[in-house]
Amino acid sequence: WRGQVAAHHGHGYGYGWMPPVGLAYPRGSTLPHHIDGMGRWVVLFSFGLSCDFHAGGRTLTIESGDALVFNGGPAHAVMHGLDRVHEAPSLGGESRSLPDGMLEQLGGCRVSIQVRQL
Repeated sequence: WRGQVAAHHGHGYGYGWMPPVGLAYPRGSTLPHHIDGMGRWVVLFSFGLSCDFHAGGRTLTIESGDALVFNGGPAHAVMHGLDRVHEAPSLGGESRSLPDGMLEQLGGCRVSIQVRQL
C-alpha cells in the first residue's frame, strides 16, 4: 500500500497527500477512539447522516456537508473516533431532510471522504 502512494507521488499525483478514501458508516455504528501512527494533516468531508465525532478531548456533531481538519501526526497524538452515527441527518442540531434522493444514494449511511497528508 505504501508503495502505491509513493508511486503516485512521483508522477504528480497527490503532491504529498494520500489518495482520498471513502468510508461508509451505517446508522448506530461507531469507530473506537484511536491515535493515528502515520501522516500529518487529516481532512474529513462528511455527507449523509449526522454523527458524534470525538477529537482532541471534544465531541462534535458533524453534519452533512461539514469538513473537519486536524493534525493526525504522531507528535500531536490527537485521540479521535466516531462515537455514534445518528438515525437521521440534522442541520444546526435539528432533524432535517437532505436534498431529494441524496440519503438513498448514500445507502442511508454517513459517508466520510478522507484525505491524509504524507
